[in-house]
Amino acid sequence: MTPRLVVRVDGSREVGFGHAVRSLALVQAWLDQGGIATVASAYLPDSVRQALLGEGVQIIGLPSVDTVTDPLLELFEQTDWAIFDSYIVPAQVRELAKERCPRIGMIDDFANSTRPVDLDLLVDQNLGVGPECYSDDRVNSLLLGTRYALLRRFFRSTVSPRRRTSDGMLQILFLTGGSRHPIVTNAFRGAAGNLRRQGHHVIAVGGDFSAPQFDFDDLPRVMIEADLAVTAAGSTCWELVWAGTPVIAVPIADNQKPIAKHLAEMGVAESLDPGARDFRNQLSCTITGLIGAPECRQAMTNAGRHLVDGLGAERVVASMLQAA
Repeated sequence: MTPRLVVRVDGSREVGFGHAVRSLALVQAWLDQGGIATVASAYLPDSVRQALLGEGVQIIGLPSVDTVTDPLLELFEQTDWAIFDSYIVPAQVRELAKERCPRIGMIDDFANSTRPVDLDLLVDQNLGVGPECYSDDRVNSLLLGTRYALLRRFFRSTVSPRRRTSDGMLQILFLTGGSRHPIVTNAFRGAAGNLRRQGHHVIAVGGDFSAPQFDFDDLPRVMIEADLAVTAAGSTCWELVWAGTPVIAVPIADNQKPIAKHLAEMGVAESLDPGARDFRNQLSCTITGLIGAPECRQAMTNAGRHLVDGLGAERVVASMLQAA
């Protein structure tokens, strides 16, 4: 019998796009194992929506994050797994799924989702997370750490590049992520403008930039080609680490602060606090310092080389299928 999966996920300017992108990665890995997947969502980024439709995935629209419709309840009754990836979906919705579905799971970050939790599977792909973070929850199987980082199919089907560090004019990538943060965006814009005037090739990606937007499927190639990335400290960091791209990580939400902190402790990234009074100056100095220190950028690449291998989604799906 063909295994069936329902993913309940939301992604928007308010909650960020990372939930939607990593759920797409899980869906792709599930489909690659011969399964059938359906996504239920109150809102999705257009890029992720189009990617899902291109995979032949049915999308069930919901009027709000806390709404449970009859079609959604029917899906829960017909599926083998229901996976939730949204901090704001009420715990009662998971309970309704648990009453109807053989197995339910959740993708979380440092226990940020609504509680209480009673699950068959919980995935937290972050550095520094341990079982103690979920000690108050009832979870049959905990999959923790970057071994389970949920990266899209491209990262599973492509060999991680061998990066050569440049000491001339660099290609520098700015990524604001899905959420709006005017202070960070304005600082990124200013830094990008200065770098262009110096002769560096700057690519700025994000809804708050006026620069041309890259196709969603083309972003992995852009990451691989970048000599340095200045980015919000969300799930995109794991893709950049896989690509070997040195990172300046700027947390624009509370759940991103531990990611930036642990990446810096591992020597994979520089972490900057956007709330600092001299944030703009810190950003400029950090970028300038890394441009002038190719050996430091190479050390960052080397430090992250074995941290993310791109196979996390495969491992999660294998665990789900084994449980089924």
